[in-house]
Amino acid sequence: MKTFKAYIYESGANTSWDDGEGNKLTLQDMNKAIEHIPVTDIPVQQIAHLGLHIRSGDVMKHRIPKVTLDKPIIMMGDKILDGNHRLAKAIQDNQTHIQAKRFNITDLHKDHQPVFNALFGQ
Repeated sequence: MKTFKAYIYESGANTSWDDGEGNKLTLQDMNKAIEHIPVTDIPVQQIAHLGLHIRSGDVMKHRIPKVTLDKPIIMMGDKILDGNHRLAKAIQDNQTHIQAKRFNITDLHKDHQPVFNALFGQ
């Protein structure tokens, strides 16, 4: 089974995900698809184990000092789609909460569900 991280192309605002089978999603596309999802505060310790830095040790540590926490992380269920560096920064700075847009695939408009499912699973 494919994991979505194998197909992420990180470049800040130009981040995109592509499964090589015609399903592509840019960060701008994602933000539009989830604009109706409210921002909530999530306890950092509740999701710290989900961060890429914990799972693989690969979070490009040189980027963490430059990260700001002014944008919410994006989560689909228990998957962090965008914001691993922000989560690492929140942990490093001993923040108790982090802002997040957390949703399930069924929270999305039916037109957006197929590409999210193809790229990230349910």
